[in-house]
Amino acid sequence: MTSHHSERGAESICPCCHGKGKVSGLEAIRMRWPSANSNAEKIIVALLDRPLGMTSEQLINHIWDGPDGGPLDANNALQTHKCFARNLLRPFGWTVSRKQRGVPVYRLECLEEVAQ
Repeated sequence: MTSHHSERGAESICPCCHGKGKVSGLEAIRMRWPSANSNAEKIIVALLDRPLGMTSEQLINHIWDGPDGGPLDANNALQTHKCFARNLLRPFGWTVSRKQRGVPVYRLECLEEVAQ
């Protein structure tokens, strides 16, 4: 598996601390948000389950249960909720990043990797 993090069994290997910390960054995030209450938390939980990322359309469908369930300007609302998600993740050393390979994909990424 080639992604921004790897998981071996129940052990998560964090690219920030390389597993040297007591709990990896991703595991701390999983413990903090076992389920989602806000739209920002829904983004975090969804991206934890999809390490290769999700498109805007996939995130919109996930948050609002399909294209017809959300606000009139779902893309604009999604940008706002991604900003909130980034603020929630920052203390853990993670962010929601956008990678462009054809279709833009959003995924969780360690802030150390973003800085490089």
